[in-house]
Amino acid sequence: MRTVATALPVAHQELATGWPVIVACTAAAIFAWGFGAFGPAVYFAELKERYGWPAATIGGATTLAFITGALLLPFVGAAIERFGQRRVLTSAARTRVDAPIADLRQPRPDRLT
Repeated sequence: MRTVATALPVAHQELATGWPVIVACTAAAIFAWGFGAFGPAVYFAELKERYGWPAATIGGATTLAFITGALLLPFVGAAIERFGQRRVLTSAARTRVDAPIADLRQPRPDRLT
């Protein structure tokens, strides 16, 4: 049976080895939430001016992104258990970076001018 005195070194070791994960998850959350919360105020007017999209379309797309994220959130824990923290966080970060780059490479009539 473990006592509090014998459990402290184990808890300290787990905390010490878990700090990189804590820091990485915190950084990812701050970036994602900050971009999601404050990003629309930055790019909303530019999207409306450049492409002529109605405000409802831009707002609807932003809302859809938040709802999609909320619906996928329950599956993150299962993915972490199956694939590991590093692979899940890395694939999420790569998706966040690679998707806009792939979108920019698509030929579109409004980008030909």
